[in-house]
Amino acid sequence: MFDGIYKYERENTNSHYYFIANMSDHNGTIEIGKVGLLDENNQIVKSGQRKISAFSYEILRDRKKKV
Repeated sequence: MFDGIYKYERENTNSHYYFIANMSDHNGTIEIGKVGLLDENNQIVKSGQRKISAFSYEILRDRKKKV
C-alpha cells in the first residue's frame, strides 16, 4: 500500500491482472511501467503516471504471450 493505494496481482492461463484500488479520500497517482496493458474496456493504457480517483478502483490486464 502506498498512500491508500493497494495493488494486487493475479493471473490465469491467458492473462496477468493488476487490481488497483484507492482506499483514501483524495485522488492519487500510480506509475504504470508496463507497455501494452489493457483496461476494463480493452483500451490500451499508456505507461507513466496515471490518476486514480478517491475511493475508486481499476483492473488492468496483460495478455500472456503464447509460446
